[in-house]
Amino acid sequence: MLPHVAPSSAARGLSAPVPARRPATVVRLAAVAHDACRSGRPLVRCLTLTPILALALLAGCTRQADLAGAWDGQVEVGGVVVPFRFELVVDGPEATGFFFDGSQRIGSSGGRVDGGQVTLEFEQFGTRLEAALDGGVLEGVYDRGTRGQGYPFRATRPGPVVPPEGVVPAIAGTWRVPVESSKGERAWRFIVRQDGPEVAAAILRVDGDTGTLSGRYQDGRFLLSHFSGARPTRLEVTVQADGTLRLEQDDDPPLTAVRDELATAEGVAEPTDPASHTRVTDPSVPIAFSFPDLDGHVVSHTDARFRGKVVIISITGSWCPNCHDETPFLVDLYRRYRDQGLEIVALSFEEAAQLEDPARLRAFIRRYGIEYTVLLAGEPAQLAETLPQAENLNAFPTTFYVGRDGLPRHAHAGFPSPASGEYYDEARAGITAQVEALLAEGAPAFLAAGQQGDAPAAPSSFRPSPTGRRLVDAVPGVTARPRGGYDLWLDVTPKPGMHVYAPGATGYLVVSLSTTMPDGATAAPPVYPPGEPYFFEPLRETVLVYEGPFRVSQAVTASGDLAGATVTGTLSYQACDDRLCYAPQREAVTWVLPR
Repeated sequence: MLPHVAPSSAARGLSAPVPARRPATVVRLAAVAHDACRSGRPLVRCLTLTPILALALLAGCTRQADLAGAWDGQVEVGGVVVPFRFELVVDGPEATGFFFDGSQRIGSSGGRVDGGQVTLEFEQFGTRLEAALDGGVLEGVYDRGTRGQGYPFRATRPGPVVPPEGVVPAIAGTWRVPVESSKGERAWRFIVRQDGPEVAAAILRVDGDTGTLSGRYQDGRFLLSHFSGARPTRLEVTVQADGTLRLEQDDDPPLTAVRDELATAEGVAEPTDPASHTRVTDPSVPIAFSFPDLDGHVVSHTDARFRGKVVIISITGSWCPNCHDETPFLVDLYRRYRDQGLEIVALSFEEAAQLEDPARLRAFIRRYGIEYTVLLAGEPAQLAETLPQAENLNAFPTTFYVGRDGLPRHAHAGFPSPASGEYYDEARAGITAQVEALLAEGAPAFLAAGQQGDAPAAPSSFRPSPTGRRLVDAVPGVTARPRGGYDLWLDVTPKPGMHVYAPGATGYLVVSLSTTMPDGATAAPPVYPPGEPYFFEPLRETVLVYEGPFRVSQAVTASGDLAGATVTGTLSYQACDDRLCYAPQREAVTWVLPR
């Protein structure tokens, strides 16, 4: 079975219903009946109470069993019926609903059951599903909030899977779809994974993809669909006599897909490269922004927090499905590299109602655990005028990559979801490599007035100095613990007159130690001593530094005998004296574990 296939009414239900859990209210009512009969109340009252409670319990159990489990759902969008898989988990009066994007479950943020009525909140989308059970059918409305008119909703229990008649065509692989899109694209990709009659696919554009289109072969064509709370899509795929595919999406004009290996010979253009779709007209000028965060504090590109950092500027919106695809990757990227000097700023473009009360954006931030800066930049239609330095800026999301010198280096349009397979993997790997390359570049300690940073212009003698010598001495050490495990340490001594930046300093690369453990060893996070405040006269700023010797330590747990095994590590830091700052440094460190 394909891991990305999400059965729906199109597939006639490929999975069994999930059994209902015994609701908490049943337990409480049973306890009340039991206590009433044991409390010495008259026998008649006890005999009268117990059947009534029993009937109530039975009714409650029946209602919950009728709601809980797997459903074949559908929404109607502009007259087009889009089938999808849906699941309900019910626990007493509480309920959780799940959409599916391939193998990914997308749960509601809250929900409740009242008799046969179910209400589910999807705060991350700003939407709500309200439906009532009648004769084994759930019917209601998927309320889209500020995004427009709701979708009529209907769901029934999955039926039996009917095997297809005849030979199932093989369509797995990558196809090219010629188009003339509003973004200037001349081709899209159609990516297909197949297991017999079952298919999981995606259409990949420059701004991202459709999410997983799931379904199976029936009645001479593949019927695929997607609805995960957003981007409802229905796609019928028919194999043509010449080997091409006819793609009929919703009620749009049909498209043709050609196998990728044949497309160029057939005159089909290459799909647009997301790394070249958008560009900055003058890369010698910083990308300027100045917008409020969700608490009303204005944040600008000139703020000290961004000085000397690699900055990703993310053009996003909580309404944008492809932005939901990108955000978990950015969250992970920030957690991995912020201690090395990475900052991320999300410029969120929302509808007017959301700008007044950004409830959906707040839920979006909670949903993905966003720790980087999020700003309210305006409405989506204001994108081009808000960032006039960008050319062909018409995709949500788009990311700009700014070097430590404050100047834009790259732009990347869109972001694929896991449904795009290798293209999703390539996007993540390429962006990560780009960020690592920018982080490895030396950071100017002082920036000329009129560029990034709010520092005054520095005299010509205050400029980054070449680093032909070691700026610190680093001596490793290790001891074995009596009850197993090890304590690693690194004694670091800045050269005379030098200081290095301690954790908590902003605008500079702070000291950090990364280690690679042998098999069987697990390391706790490194422990750094507190830094000392240092007043840097040229910039009239106070930062946390280490001026004298300090020790970085790390505890290691071990399973088995690791005597003689090697631990490798890298010490990263930025050092300055009272006049010059030096490019960030990285020094290799090695420990040999003792007995």
